Amino acid sequence: MQSRTPKILSILACLTAVGSLSIVSVNAQDTTDANLVVTGGSLTMYAGDANDNNDLCAPADTSTRSFIQDDGTTTSVTCGTPERSVSLSSISVLSTRQNTTTTINDVLCEDLTGSTDNNYSVAATIGNLINQGAGSDIELGVNPDGATLETAADTDAPINADAGKLYATYTPGSAIKSIAPESARTVADVDFTPGSKTTTVNTATSIGIYSASATAARRFDSDTNTLKYRIPSFPNASNYVGGVTYTCTAS
Repeated sequence: MQSRTPKILSILACLTAVGSLSIVSVNAQDTTDANLVVTGGSLTMYAGDANDNNDLCAPADTSTRSFIQDDGTTTSVTCGTPERSVSLSSISVLSTRQNTTTTINDVLCEDLTGSTDNNYSVAATIGNLINQGAGSDIELGVNPDGATLETAADTDAPINADAGKLYATYTPGSAIKSIAPESARTVADVDFTPGSKTTTVNTATSIGIYSASATAARRFDSDTNTLKYRIPSFPNASNYVGGVTYTCTAS
């Protein structure tokens, strides 16, 4: 019969070695400071368009990206001309004056400056309709067809010294919404004030679209803005391009 004594001695030796381990006490040390610098961005105004999708498409942007919708969901948008333009209603050449209108959505401003709160103001100027072919432009403030008075039904027409001049009318949308961050989107906005309907015969006229006082920095938006141009009788049959220029200021 084999002796098991060597194996027993080997186990005892291991136990003895384990039993000789000592516990070392570790004292708490100071932590290292972690410093962060957050660099502020810019206050940016984005072009309005016909599509209510809250896009942030810059003039040269052609990428496809996702944007937050009014209900908090996201949608995929391909940036391009349709996200920066609207089409005025089509008209025909007539012997009387007529109107052309459109609806502008996504009048959107975003403050990435890192400010705590600001007074915000969004304004617009309306440009002439430039003839893209042969013929005359449709210019605000002129009277190419010799009209002396507008019809009584045209309540937007200027009066007194400006009576008879071609004009444009802008009606700001009444609902201004916070799009981002989520905490701002889910709370009803009570600090935004929409501008008033304005008739202008001057491309330099600044029209107030909406404003807010002492409001936290965020992304905000106005939809269902209405633009109308008064068109003279006997206009040239052509394509015309105009423009509405928006500015956003913070103080």
